[in-house]
Amino acid sequence: MKIWDLFNDVIDKIPEPVMSVLNFLATLFTIAAGIGIPTGVFTIFSNSIDLNNGGGSIPPRVFIVSLAIMIILVLVRYFCFKLQTIKNYREINENYYRLMHDFRNEINQMEVYYKEIELEMREWNMELFTTLTSKFLVQELDNLCEILQVLSGSHKKVCGCIKYLYTNETGPINYNNALVKTFVRSRNTDSNRVVLDEKNAGKPIKVSENTDFRTIVNGDQSYNNDVFYKQNLIKYDKQLSKADPNAHYDNTTEHYDQYYIATIVAPIRVANKRLFYKSENTDYDLLGFLCVDTLDRYLFTESQRESFTYIVKAYASTFYNMMSKYQYYMMKFAEYEKSLKPGNQMPQKTPQNNQTKQSSQGRRKRNNSRRYRKN
Repeated sequence: MKIWDLFNDVIDKIPEPVMSVLNFLATLFTIAAGIGIPTGVFTIFSNSIDLNNGGGSIPPRVFIVSLAIMIILVLVRYFCFKLQTIKNYREINENYYRLMHDFRNEINQMEVYYKEIELEMREWNMELFTTLTSKFLVQELDNLCEILQVLSGSHKKVCGCIKYLYTNETGPINYNNALVKTFVRSRNTDSNRVVLDEKNAGKPIKVSENTDFRTIVNGDQSYNNDVFYKQNLIKYDKQLSKADPNAHYDNTTEHYDQYYIATIVAPIRVANKRLFYKSENTDYDLLGFLCVDTLDRYLFTESQRESFTYIVKAYASTFYNMMSKYQYYMMKFAEYEKSLKPGNQMPQKTPQNNQTKQSSQGRRKRNNSRRYRKN
């Protein structure tokens, strides 16, 4: 064990660039060994190496040195793998930290902006809230995509986007008539997809026209079964057609298979019973969908389904709070704009200057002192 610990200490002190070179060499050796070991073993026995008297065509020293180098390279390969695993987990943990850190900061910043508006210290500017929310969501989409790519080990990129849900009807949302629109995308998204978003900006896209969204809103609403997870959409389409000739995988994105072939879609929502301002005790307050996708058909595998699902749902849960707060301020801004129309009067607030604040503070202190004397 002491020798093993000593080897660990030595490996830890090797600079990362040197470890990368050693890792490369160890990888080459691993491949070569996989091909050459059977042949080498046969050669050793066929040449009848006698390590005691030096007989045979291969000198004993050469054999021993070669064996030692092989063992060292295998150990280096092992420790490189171990260090890479630690590095991956560090990146993942850092991204989780950034999610919660940025969420805490940005949602409180929105409240600061709104309080300043209420106190007439700042003019109403909805663009301020939109920029702050969009910036947060894009950054966290980037982090989410990075986590999924690191965990999978894939070299193909994972992209993400958020679709927000809206309706032109009044009253409870009818999901069959509800519409979706792209709110933000991760920075690594293909530019052609962004162009398609701009092209379809004025074109309503129904939830019912997309299998991903339709499956979620009409399917099982239990805790773990509310995510659309598909490793290969082309294969999934064939499975649907085989079961029912009239059934197909529906997607409103033109030539979607040029941009992705595998996807995970999670609802951005919370149960109505958890919202004090909702009278319904069933169903959910659904704000939109969190979508991640890739062209790698071996990235979202069945073995990764549970872990990837939990990760995507964790981000979707946090996004709900941010988007819900943003939606609230949009409603407040709409009320403000309505109040500016002729015939509507904004309630006038009396701004407090320093003197007014000091006098009110003085009154509070005097009242408190009287209260204490009574006690």
